[in-house]
Order: sequence, then C-alpha cells, then structure tokens
Amino acid sequence: MLRVGLIGLGAVTLPLAQQWVAGGFPKDVEFVGALTRTPRKDPPLPIVYDARELLALGADYIVEGAGHSAVRSHVGPLLEAGAEVAVTSIGALIDDDLRTHLLAAAESGGGRLILPS
Repeated sequence: MLRVGLIGLGAVTLPLAQQWVAGGFPKDVEFVGALTRTPRKDPPLPIVYDARELLALGADYIVEGAGHSAVRSHVGPLLEAGAEVAVTSIGALIDDDLRTHLLAAAESGGGRLILPS
C-alpha cells in the first residue's frame, strides 16, 4: 500500500485529494492526510500542522504543493525521517544552502527527494 501525504491543499494538491476521495486512484493508494498552515472547512483529508504529524499518520510518500516556504519548513525533516518527497515548488532549490541541506537530509535519513518535471 502506498500511503500518500500532502503538503498544502491548494491548486496543486487539492485536486489530488478530491480525485482520491472520488475513487480515482488504484485501491493500493491511500491518501492519509494533508499538512497545511490554515484550517479548512470540510477538508477531504485529515489535516495536520507539522511534518511529524504527517509521518505519524503513516505517510511514506509526500507530495509538496505549497510553495517555497513549505519546502524550507517541512521537506528536510521528512527526508531525515526516510520519506520520499516529491517537490513541485522546485524553484526553491535555486537556493544553494537549501538544496545542500535537503540532499544531506535525504542521504542521512534514507529519504528520497523527487523533482517532477
């Protein structure tokens, strides 16, 4: 079972969550929750406010779709915990220090940084 967590519930990730709720993903894919900064009325998934909480829900594959600040705040700890993280806000990685930090976090924790194109 692939257990997917989302960072953000906006233009990038909300359609994924809605499609899963509608049955649009294979049965072996489960969306376990979304990490957001702000509460939402009637969210399609459980909401958490910290990367550790997302991992506690059992997420092992994370899709980030919340912008550069979310990459800075949340992706490192997820990689250090061994998660696979697909970063859609890849412009954040132009920051040499951030990119170096994320690669080191992935290496030390066994996580995997995925850059979709």
